[in-house]
Amino acid sequence: MIQTQTVPNPSAKRGAKPVKDINVEFKKEHDELNSAIAFLKLKYKFQQLKYENQVARVARPVITASLTAASSSNCRIQTHGKRKKFTSSICRAKCLRSRANHVLKFKELWPSHQSKSKKRETLLDNVELVKELKAWAADQIPGHVSNSHNLCF
Repeated sequence: MIQTQTVPNPSAKRGAKPVKDINVEFKKEHDELNSAIAFLKLKYKFQQLKYENQVARVARPVITASLTAASSSNCRIQTHGKRKKFTSSICRAKCLRSRANHVLKFKELWPSHQSKSKKRETLLDNVELVKELKAWAADQIPGHVSNSHNLCF
C-alpha cells in the first residue's frame, strides 16, 4: 500500500494546508505521459494506414487513414471510472490530422488544452489589485460594516 507523504513547511502557520502531496504530482505526471504515449500510438497507426493507402492507390489516403485510426481509438478512450458517451470519429480524425501535422512540423507534441473556451481577462488577473484586496480584507473587522452608504446605488 502506498503511503502519502507531505512535505513539511516550517514557516507555515498553525492550521495551514500542507505544501503539496507527492502522489498528486506523480499522478498528474503519469496522466500526461500516458496521454502522450496514447497519442503517439495513434499517430503511428495513422502514418502506417496512410502509407498502406498510398501504396494501394486508395482515393484520399490521408482522410481514409485518419478516419480508420480515429474510429479504432474510440473503443480505447480512457474514462477514469466514468462511462463516456460515443465520440464522433470524424471529429477525432480531424484532430488527429492537425496534431500529426504539428508533430511533423515542430517535432513536439501538440499542447493539450483543458477547455475549449478562451481564457477571459478579469480584474483578478491584476496582481497589484489582488494584493490590495487581500490587504483591505485583512484590515476589516468581522461583523462591522463600514461606509454602508457608498454601497447603495
